[in-house]
Amino acid sequence: MRAVLKYLIKDGVPFALGLPLALLGRIAWLPIFFLPAWFVEATKPHFEAVSTYKLSISLILTPVIYALWVGGFWWFGSPRWAIGAALTLPLLGLITVAWKDRWRHIEEDLRLFKRAIQR
Repeated sequence: MRAVLKYLIKDGVPFALGLPLALLGRIAWLPIFFLPAWFVEATKPHFEAVSTYKLSISLILTPVIYALWVGGFWWFGSPRWAIGAALTLPLLGLITVAWKDRWRHIEEDLRLFKRAIQR
């Protein structure tokens, strides 16, 4: 029981606290996740060029999406909102990636725990 509590504190609390920020990051950077795959599917490049296409599209889209978000906050909000967005967007992306890695880790632990209980 003590090990379960330790696990919940060590992995569960940061996971739960990071969820809202990870969701915001996922929404903010959603085009970066989906558009490269859609582009590759539409153009059907040679097998060896798929990763190059995805990387190239991602490298082009990242500053474009970033500028659109910051510009949108400037246009609909104020320069302060734009500065806040400019500082927050990269952090949201990093939090989203870290949260996704933590989710995979927790999924693996849950599968292992399920197998251990079934025995």
